[in-house]
Amino acid sequence: MSRRAWVAETRKLLAEEWAAENELAEDKLDVTSRRILARLGLTTPFLQVDAVRTGMYGRSVLTFVSCKGILATGAISVGDVVRVVPNEGPLAAAASKKDADAKDGGFAATIASGARPPSGIVAKVSEEAIEVAFDERNDDQQLRDLLDVRPLRLDRLPNDATNAKQLRALESLETIDPTHHTYHAAQVLFNEAKPMQHPRFPNGTEALSFFNQGLNEPQKEAIGFALRSRDIALIHGPPGTGKTTSVVELIRQAAQVMNLRVLVCAPSNVAVDNLVLRLAEVADSGSKRRKRERNLREISLVRLGHPARVMPEVLEHSLDAVVQRADATEVVEDIRQELRDVVGQMVSRHSTSNKKGKTTRKRPFKELRAEARELRKELRTRERAVVDTVIKRANVVLATNTGAASILKKTARGSPLDEVAFDLVIIDEAAQAIEASCWIPVLLGRRVVLAGDHKQLPPTIKSHTAAQGLLGTTLFDRVVDMYGDRVVRLLSIQYRMHQVINDWSSSEMYDSRLIADASVASRKLSDLEHVHIDSAEAEDDPLQATLVLVDTAFCGLEEGVEGDDEDDDGPNEGSKSAAMIQAEASGSKYNRGEAEIVVKYVLKLFEHGLRQDEVAVITPYNAQVHLLRSLLHERYPLLEVRSVDGFQGREKEVVVLSLVRSNDKGVVGFLSDDRRLNVAITRARRQVCLIADSETIAAEEDSFLGRVVDYFQAHALLQTAEDYLEECVPVVASASRASIAKAKAQETKIPREREVVAPDRVAEIHRMLRDFMADALKTVLELKFSPGERQVVHAFCEDHGLGHVSTGSGAARHIIVRKIAERQAQSAPPESDKQSKLEAELIDDGNGDDNDNDDDNDDDHDDDEKDENNDDEEVEEVEETVKDDPESEVESDGEDDSADNSGSDENSESADTTSKPNGASGASASASAPAPRMDPAMEAFTKQFLPKKYQELVEGGMAPNEACIVAASASASASASASAAISSEDASRKGVFEARGGAAEGEDEELAFLDSLIVHFLNF
Repeated sequence: MSRRAWVAETRKLLAEEWAAENELAEDKLDVTSRRILARLGLTTPFLQVDAVRTGMYGRSVLTFVSCKGILATGAISVGDVVRVVPNEGPLAAAASKKDADAKDGGFAATIASGARPPSGIVAKVSEEAIEVAFDERNDDQQLRDLLDVRPLRLDRLPNDATNAKQLRALESLETIDPTHHTYHAAQVLFNEAKPMQHPRFPNGTEALSFFNQGLNEPQKEAIGFALRSRDIALIHGPPGTGKTTSVVELIRQAAQVMNLRVLVCAPSNVAVDNLVLRLAEVADSGSKRRKRERNLREISLVRLGHPARVMPEVLEHSLDAVVQRADATEVVEDIRQELRDVVGQMVSRHSTSNKKGKTTRKRPFKELRAEARELRKELRTRERAVVDTVIKRANVVLATNTGAASILKKTARGSPLDEVAFDLVIIDEAAQAIEASCWIPVLLGRRVVLAGDHKQLPPTIKSHTAAQGLLGTTLFDRVVDMYGDRVVRLLSIQYRMHQVINDWSSSEMYDSRLIADASVASRKLSDLEHVHIDSAEAEDDPLQATLVLVDTAFCGLEEGVEGDDEDDDGPNEGSKSAAMIQAEASGSKYNRGEAEIVVKYVLKLFEHGLRQDEVAVITPYNAQVHLLRSLLHERYPLLEVRSVDGFQGREKEVVVLSLVRSNDKGVVGFLSDDRRLNVAITRARRQVCLIADSETIAAEEDSFLGRVVDYFQAHALLQTAEDYLEECVPVVASASRASIAKAKAQETKIPREREVVAPDRVAEIHRMLRDFMADALKTVLELKFSPGERQVVHAFCEDHGLGHVSTGSGAARHIIVRKIAERQAQSAPPESDKQSKLEAELIDDGNGDDNDNDDDNDDDHDDDEKDENNDDEEVEEVEETVKDDPESEVESDGEDDSADNSGSDENSESADTTSKPNGASGASASASAPAPRMDPAMEAFTKQFLPKKYQELVEGGMAPNEACIVAASASASASASASAAISSEDASRKGVFEARGGAAEGEDEELAFLDSLIVHFLNF
């Protein structure tokens, strides 16, 4: 594709992407209730302004605190673009416009009249306050009014600044001519010219003397290759290969030895700041005398970007800090102080205007505003001059890709190209960047080096159309496909993972070219001094294994979908979009059974001496992240629990990986992306514990996930859910991959003592169950047995077609057996109300395909790892999912979770294990049993005394009658209360029952059910 054709197509797809991002823009914020917005992480309510100060470039910085004492920041974080509106939103303000003037000084009335709410960038977030920086585009009167308004809320907004900067770069690329310093590199990048290498380095030498004496040969080769390139070079760095170390050496060689001016960029602020920290460490190393002897230049680095997005550790190298230390800043500081004084008069609580427009200090507000405007103008002019000088003097400038647009903008203001050009542009993590964003820094340099790994997670693209088009292909991908090894150098030695972990990743992702260094190839957990293992258990102890597979197949640990069950309290519920309803109806995936296993496995690690900061629990789904944090955080506050996407670039001694998916259809969603699993598994140094349902994960033979399971089955310590849960009821199924895996696991799993039930006791239990089957009046039987005896019951029920479920915990755990009446399936589904039909249509993927085209939309960027990748006003939202439909982008879990369009999956809310005859699912088992009407009185007292448990069971698909029994039997105290309720509120029922003598033969099943339930209550 030609350069102009690529630009035209990319411009169109950027518009698609922007449209997708705007699906939940201001109009959706205006018509959605505050509570829903808070759940979606789009707003922080109940705020008031506590303080005002003046920042760089004359920005007003307002500090917001909670009106209620506790600040709930939601998903709003540093770098977000936010707007300030009345707590109930603009439409609510309009509805009460008459009262607004009297209550809040006119702010709500102003917003209600159509004025644009003030917007700014979040500069700081703490447990007590949120600081927001507002630029001169905001009305000073509005900011002044905010001091007297409460409560307020901050709404998180999408931002078009990133899009605008990319479009400007495309325009420059489209019109580039041979006089431009990037022209040759651009030709190579569109295959209009061939890549070239110089025989010598830029300083005329033929050999390098490396600063870092620990570099290996592939690293040295990659650095030398990049320095000799005339146009484009790629450094491919798989996990643990020292890519950042190589990039730092490359920067030092270019700036200090070759005397080149270097621009270093990355798509995220975190990646840029990591490079700043590494460069700052080495910038001061070595004596000045030695540097003079080697004719080395000092590193003079500056980090561009909004201070709100810069790590505290690198603030001293930020542009703001360097400008403050530069010459000619005294005049600038004087102007800034004068501006502070004027703004202070404008917004002070003690200088508000009277009815005649005069302040208490006798200066008209308009006069103050005009003076502030002039001071800001002068401040910007002088600061801009200082900034230009600082950037020109620096030989290493660092910024995000879009942050570099502030330099590119200078050419539009008439600055000569040579004044802004860099000798070398380096883009780190280039495989995670949209190509359009890469062209912003590329157009500033004569030659380009891309560093990254296209076998790990790609950039996030919200529009399905854009992702399937050019936007889904990165510049890194395109160059690899175009030139291959002609321009790529692989860092092939890794220093992180054990050999067994390395070999899987190497063969699956890197053409078997990745090797483990001898220093890490045989590392084990047991080698750590503080880890202790009982010698008697050493052979089968998981801590001796590098890979552990806990297979949950056939254990009934189905996945669930996080949903919203809270009442909405806001206005305009009827005006919500289909996307909003869909997001509320569907959610992120979770698996309670896997979560319980994770907790017990982690506990075992800590009992053997592992430290909390040596272990990471990661999972692809935010709902599972939330569930695991709720189970682990209070007890283990230093244990990191994150999404896979949020943990990229990190490493730990142990990674416990919960894959969550467990369903009858074998639907795995975005787990099929090999890059996501590559990231997950390669975070570990010494051990990976994979917790997964092999029957679901490996449903497709010879698929990527199937090969993952095969590798673990061949190299891992195999265990099953039974090793961690008190009991796991096997479901009857045909021989398959999972059943074979289960058999292997039985051979290799850790032995543990199990209760042996005496033969005569087994016979007694069997007689009891046969009597129950023969009794036509009984439909339900409750048995409080030991674990071993319950296993006997489970096995009998499997063989005789009885429903069975274990419930309760500890000493209260018991088993409930029920008869399942056979009936033919209806030819048509039962009638459902309009709301149920609507939700089904919205949740369905649109084609009725059982493959559940959900893509999971869940990436679930880790909420707390959200990294704003832009500068000044722009914020590039970091989410990890490509959505099938732009309207599916509303997040349902309040953080970085996107709508998951898998409405056909069954929800599994309970950790209890339920087994059905013939391997039936929970839904089908319920469908095969009669569904008698629930007696209103019985349902009423059940809901009154057991509301939570009953509701969970009903929502999980259990029939009301069965849910009533299970809920009641789960709580002795509730049963006693119910018995009292029957006696006091419906005393006649006992009399009716006794007079009737129980359900007579031939009566319908409903009466028999009610009779058995009353007997249960009265005899508990």
